[in-house]
Amino acid sequence: SAKSISVGENCVLAINTDDELYGWGNDGEMSLLCGKANGGTSKTPVMLMADVICAASGVEHNAAVTSDGSLYTWGKDCNGSLGIASLSGSVIRQPTKVMGNIESVYCYGNNTLSITKDGRLYGWGEDFGFNKPQLITSGTVAVSKACGKTFLLQNANNEVRILQCGTMPDGTPSITLTPVVASNVTDIIDYGYIRNDGKLWMCKTDSSNSFVPSADRVKLAECHDMSYRAYVSLRTLHIEKANLNSFTKDEFHSVSDISVQIQPTSSGIIFAIIIAACIAVMVFVIAEKPELYQQLKEEIFPEK
Repeated sequence: SAKSISVGENCVLAINTDDELYGWGNDGEMSLLCGKANGGTSKTPVMLMADVICAASGVEHNAAVTSDGSLYTWGKDCNGSLGIASLSGSVIRQPTKVMGNIESVYCYGNNTLSITKDGRLYGWGEDFGFNKPQLITSGTVAVSKACGKTFLLQNANNEVRILQCGTMPDGTPSITLTPVVASNVTDIIDYGYIRNDGKLWMCKTDSSNSFVPSADRVKLAECHDMSYRAYVSLRTLHIEKANLNSFTKDEFHSVSDISVQIQPTSSGIIFAIIIAACIAVMVFVIAEKPELYQQLKEEIFPEK
């Protein structure tokens, strides 16, 4: 049984209770190790690595952290996404160690970020302009995607700042951190965060890192490309399709009476992980498999 899942652009990764990493999806020319040896698509999970505690999938590369804190990457290097100073466009099919002492890893597009066990954040890839790990800041406990070339960082004080990537006039990379944009944050998701009063705040538009309240009494949430999101509020799972540049709802469905404890404390942690994985899969189905989504919608929400 799976205990965590990561949904990338072409690949899905899952870690089971034996700490084995499996992947499936489109291998193609990206060499994501998720399909056949020479490309193609795998609908059946393929065993990739053992002893994995954390994994993430980007557009054309994957990353995994083993129990000893070693971070490995593999796939197609796009502007430094693998972090091994390889030539952009190179294909690495064997998981290659990048660094040690790692607690967690995140892949967004052609970018990779990692957090060490003592809270130091490293970043590299297309938006950063680095082809190997670059120390960004310390005191970080979680990372998520924000708008454009920016990321949300949560610290141990439950505060959120924005990491901005850019380029200096001479072409050298520029990395800046904003002051705190939110406090009393219990969780960050792509393009938003949940505060301890249960309110979900989201980017106002896909080009603005100003945040607006979006839903109340939220326990868990997932977002995909500012176009689809799912969240749990008052024992109801809400699935929303938004317009192209903001979270004005174009389509909305909900499933009530979720019958599990959704408080991430003690024994409730396992249930929270299960619900989070279900939400991630639902969002992936909606975004990447519209025909399947339409079929499920018609079965669950028949027209009267």
